[in-house]
Amino acid sequence: ASFLATLDLDNVTVTANSAANFGGLVVSTNAPVPGSQTIANSIISGNAVTGVTADGAVGGVQFEGTNIFGSGFDLSGANGTYIVADAAAVFDATVALTGGVGGALQDNGGPVQTVALLATGPAVDAGDGSLLPADAQDLDGDGDRAEAVPLDADGNARIFGSAVDLGAVEQGPAFEVTTMLDDSFDGLTLAQEAADGGGLSLRE
Repeated sequence: ASFLATLDLDNVTVTANSAANFGGLVVSTNAPVPGSQTIANSIISGNAVTGVTADGAVGGVQFEGTNIFGSGFDLSGANGTYIVADAAAVFDATVALTGGVGGALQDNGGPVQTVALLATGPAVDAGDGSLLPADAQDLDGDGDRAEAVPLDADGNARIFGSAVDLGAVEQGPAFEVTTMLDDSFDGLTLAQEAADGGGLSLRE
């Protein structure tokens, strides 16, 4: 993708994409307002190319916080703090691509499929919580749209541990079944079911 306007990528995960050239992401600033394109707390790793160019590139883009890029990413135009790590070192599960390996998109208990983080990987607790965007969609329904976004893509708390994780999902604790009652599923996320005071059953 080529952007000649404002672009803010905050806590996003870009992985398992494939193309002949630049399979991940290309962001280049020709003559925009300085700082109009930013990448913050994000992961762009595990994207494949079948040609000869890199799996992504950035030029003139402002990095904020810490970001992770795959080893095949062209970082010649990069600035700020970043970590170079491939998919197997970042994600809990991987998938084979033509020309590479990406993070596996799976059902991790939330409203959409996501790519889970490796518990011991470099993305965990590596982000800057002050860079989280505002909760414009009021994801937690508390009426506060000015607060930092409180939930990740799985519907779990956006910050678990000492700091926010990089990417779209937070690496949190495993859920433990605490009741054998045959409770009916009422549409809540796993995090909401575990916190509703009624325990967590197999059906939930």
